[in-house]
Amino acid sequence: MPSTDLADLLSRLEAQWRTHQLPIADHLRPGVDEIALKARLAERGIVPPREVVTWFGWHDGCSDIQFSEAISYGWLMTLDDALTAYDTHVNADPEADQHCWLPIIDRAGDYIVVRCHEDSPDLAMTSSVDETATVLPPQWWQPSLAVPVQWWIEKFETRTWEKGPTGRIMNHGYKDVDRHQVITELL
Repeated sequence: MPSTDLADLLSRLEAQWRTHQLPIADHLRPGVDEIALKARLAERGIVPPREVVTWFGWHDGCSDIQFSEAISYGWLMTLDDALTAYDTHVNADPEADQHCWLPIIDRAGDYIVVRCHEDSPDLAMTSSVDETATVLPPQWWQPSLAVPVQWWIEKFETRTWEKGPTGRIMNHGYKDVDRHQVITELL
């Protein structure tokens, strides 16, 4: 049975980046200290579940945005980038009930987001926010950040995703499909 431990899965994902010789593997930043992370999020009223602490404690994005492609059409965000996107995109409308969704992956204007809510102290539900700042309906949410991470690992292990000739991730599952047609594929 596959692991559901997020820390273990993130190590396996990073190992896949190294196996595929993806540029991101050599440009990862050190993780964010738990106390510092919680303080930064508390400034916005965000209470991170354990999985969000694990995610940003693992790595705080990449040292160079041009090497930060982590998944097919998805770039690993630093905490600073995630908070900027939160302020300007996800939580831009104070009337919307999106204050608990924190971006972690930038998909060129769309974001993979995790739910930070006090009713879930451990697991971080995962969804996507599109260019109109709309969170996908609940039937598309995943119960834990471990679910998409496991799926991403499988994409690398099966070589559906691998390093292309330009160094970017090649998606053999969608060779001729526009990325907007597969916005939910990563959840």
